[in-house]
Amino acid sequence: PADRPGLADFTAGLATQGAGDRTATEIARTLEAAGATAGGGAGRDSTTLGASAPIASADVVGDILSDVVERPTFA
Repeated sequence: PADRPGLADFTAGLATQGAGDRTATEIARTLEAAGATAGGGAGRDSTTLGASAPIASADVVGDILSDVVERPTFA
């Protein structure tokens, strides 16, 4: 919202802090074990969420990213 600058970026940054049935700690540990990173951000006209991972970890990281996008809990 125009009257709340930074809110979208703040929210996107919290995306990996809980999603689906996973806690923030579970997400962090799974990503670390997979050799992956994930995060998000927002600008004036867009919001992005993404991950970087070795191809061997694509399924695991894809599952997490799917939860982050579809079922964030921010907890």
